[in-house]
Amino acid sequence: MKERTRAGRAARRPADLWRTLYWPAGLATGSLLLWFGDPGGPASFLGSWALLWPWLIAGWWAIFPVASLFAKPRLRFMPVETGCMVTIALAGTLLTGVTHLAPRSAPMGVGFGHDLDLFDLLGESFILRDRLEREIPPGSPVEVRNVYGSVRVVASGGSRIVLGTETRVRAAGSGQAVELASGLSFRIEERDGVYLVRSNHDTMSGTAARRFRTRLSLEVPAESAILVDNRRGWVEVSGFAGPQTVRTRDGRLAVRAAGGSLEASVSRGDARIVFEGAPEGLVSVAVEDGDLRLALPADSGFSVSGEIRSGSFDSSLGAITANRAEGDLLVVTGRVGDAAGEVRIEAAQADVRLSRTGRWMLADWLRRWLTG
Repeated sequence: MKERTRAGRAARRPADLWRTLYWPAGLATGSLLLWFGDPGGPASFLGSWALLWPWLIAGWWAIFPVASLFAKPRLRFMPVETGCMVTIALAGTLLTGVTHLAPRSAPMGVGFGHDLDLFDLLGESFILRDRLEREIPPGSPVEVRNVYGSVRVVASGGSRIVLGTETRVRAAGSGQAVELASGLSFRIEERDGVYLVRSNHDTMSGTAARRFRTRLSLEVPAESAILVDNRRGWVEVSGFAGPQTVRTRDGRLAVRAAGGSLEASVSRGDARIVFEGAPEGLVSVAVEDGDLRLALPADSGFSVSGEIRSGSFDSSLGAITANRAEGDLLVVTGRVGDAAGEVRIEAAQADVRLSRTGRWMLADWLRRWLTG
């Protein structure tokens, strides 16, 4: 019996070692990949871990408890690995909560934002969905105005605007949610040749308006000029080559442009802008209290100018430099190829990075894959 017990302990030792090393190895590997994949500073780094930490626990459950079913003798939980799992779960939950309460944060990525949002913590939320469509003439400009929530606009090959709405209502019950939602309406209307997508959210009283959060998903003809003005929430726009104007605050901004000109601004949020075609005319980007990643085609020509206050600058595009002017102000200048386009950058409390289109950014790819 003693010999069998010693043999069992000896057989478990390698598995016990790897199970103990899993947590520090997972944290170290994930941190290195996120840091080198998207070096946006401490705030961006912590924001990435706030999204990805549950995969550490999922990986542990997928490997070791499942493997123990086939191990002889049967593997048992150890106090060290149980403590690591509980610590990761508590720390990750705290980090995720702080990230959601503070869309953009103070110096180290923690603390409460300028507009504390308790929507997800108070009351019960109900989700209601609707769909609107409208035919528009070719090349008609489209303007989207939203108050509180996210907006995603993609280019389509059709000739109509397709609007899908998802409205979250904070209410005491489903009956009250339906009654409250009847007071919020979306519409697509034409004004002087411009097709406007908006709701009556901004006409509601403050108390009633705070009960709603919307998620808009639009398909718009690719040849249309686009203007998106979102007061609060993240915005994604992709596939357009015409003039684009995109504005938001307290949320991320992501633009994938087929080319053309662009005016983009975000306050208290990160901006990711990728040009798949050559920029033409003016590309103006303003970021306050967030990180900017701007990718441009290697075979296109453009000049770059801008100012960054209380931030950093990095570029892999060649003859583009940032020189310190006074105090914490960086002045960015440079040119790539024949300057057919002009890029202007205005940033404050921001880490700015320019790169070539097609360069793989691990953190961005993981966020997009996990959030759909």
